[in-house]
Amino acid sequence: MLKPGGRVAIHGCDWSATLWRSSDPDRMSRMLKVWDNHLEAKNLPQTLNTKLREAGFRQGDHVVYVMFNPALNENTYSHTLIKFFQSYNASQGIDREELDAWVDDLYRLGAAGDYFFSSNEYIMVGWKP
Repeated sequence: MLKPGGRVAIHGCDWSATLWRSSDPDRMSRMLKVWDNHLEAKNLPQTLNTKLREAGFRQGDHVVYVMFNPALNENTYSHTLIKFFQSYNASQGIDREELDAWVDDLYRLGAAGDYFFSSNEYIMVGWKP
């Protein structure tokens, strides 16, 4: 329980706004849809202000960070995210062959200079009156 004047900071991603280039848009759509199954609130940032207000908080600062990767290498956010997708989607029954084809496609796009990934990460602060 926060004392008056206390603050809470919440980080969320609106996965419906994620852009990830693929040579096979249908397969990419399937990968994203399966990934959505692990999310409690896929569009949390869109409703967070309301949820904070209903919980008795006042709106504080808000910041958005764009996770933009116009290239693919081991230092990019999406490079790490690919591994999480692989693991989770495999646990949900996605065929290993399809997962490998998806990953190979992303790396091919990266090697050709045609890679693109963008995701918005939100930090929202509420304070207790």
